[in-house]
Amino acid sequence: MSVSEKATIICSKCSAETDFVAWKSITTDTDPVFKEKVRAGELYQCICPKCGNVTIIEYDTLYNEVDKDLTIYFVTSDESYESAMELLKSDVEESEEEQSGVFRVVRSRAAFREKLLISDAGYDDRAIEILKLITATHVKEIQKISFDTALFDMQKGKYGFVFFEKGKPGIFIPMIEDMYKQVVTDFSPRYPVDEKDNLEVGLEWAINIVKDNQF
Repeated sequence: MSVSEKATIICSKCSAETDFVAWKSITTDTDPVFKEKVRAGELYQCICPKCGNVTIIEYDTLYNEVDKDLTIYFVTSDESYESAMELLKSDVEESEEEQSGVFRVVRSRAAFREKLLISDAGYDDRAIEILKLITATHVKEIQKISFDTALFDMQKGKYGFVFFEKGKPGIFIPMIEDMYKQVVTDFSPRYPVDEKDNLEVGLEWAINIVKDNQF
């Protein structure tokens, strides 16, 4: 069952008060409508009924997509990050006998959306992060393009990586399916055996896997 909290938001444009519902815990088997709302970012938008101004409200969200055994905890502070890690470590321990379930912690809405997109596409986010690292190295060292963030995305029906600089999207590099498959072949045997070490799968995680497992 999904869990929500109510709050009153004051519009930064016209100062009107707006009731806002923050969905702190989401379970899609009982509330399937949230699948699309999360992906569209609607749950974090507070729209003023008076002037139409949109305010982005970020809050911790525990998301559970039961049919995929997927749990993602979006956290907004260091304190909530520690709590999320402890909670998911406990969940991992409970699921160890079944050897199933994907548990992840993310620290931004962009990363939250990215994990959902990867899952929807049927890819393993661990392999995607390693392939992203390989692609980012090519973009930086070979193409000499500066960037500060890279995200898995889809453009014109193709999956790939968008490279951002100062929050602005730049070059899009389509993903080569054969490269993805090669990454899975080469690196999946080297992923941490303890799923507690896979809770936060991002750039740092990928760097450590590649660095510690040189051919």
